[in-house]
Amino acid sequence: MQTLQEIRLNELSWGILAVCIKGEFSDEFAIIDVERDQVLEDRIDYNVARFFQEYLDPGIMPPFDPQRDEQLVKALYAKDIGTAVDLGGDNRAVALVDDLTEVQASLKRMRDQEEIIKTELEGKLGFNTYGVLPDGRCLSWKTTSRKAYSVGPKTYRVLRVHKTTPEELTT
Repeated sequence: MQTLQEIRLNELSWGILAVCIKGEFSDEFAIIDVERDQVLEDRIDYNVARFFQEYLDPGIMPPFDPQRDEQLVKALYAKDIGTAVDLGGDNRAVALVDDLTEVQASLKRMRDQEEIIKTELEGKLGFNTYGVLPDGRCLSWKTTSRKAYSVGPKTYRVLRVHKTTPEELTT
């Protein structure tokens, strides 16, 4: 679609798309001829016009795609302004907070379980570096050293779920 739009904007009748197809064991280079396609061009026009009508012309922020837009949201809203927004009528926000709380609790349980399993395996290894399993897999528990390092200052926002409204919002 991008190549098609570039062909169109340059008022050409065709173009070339060069691609490198990376496989697990091989790389392949291909050159693909791309001809103009009126049906796709009309579809592009329709979607662009719809986007302008629904969002840009009325000045409405387009919806975010949470699976794709994490860095965009963090860049747009890098700093808070100390105010509160009423999400009382937003049932989706309530469901998301419930899901977040459940996922965080599940992750904590899983991290705790991971530590218990690791401790039991480490106890089985004792002073040994390796432990060979009957199916051929091998555990290792090596002593590792790390040089000291320092981390520079950084400003960022932290999302938390509070059980009650913070005092600064009630006064």
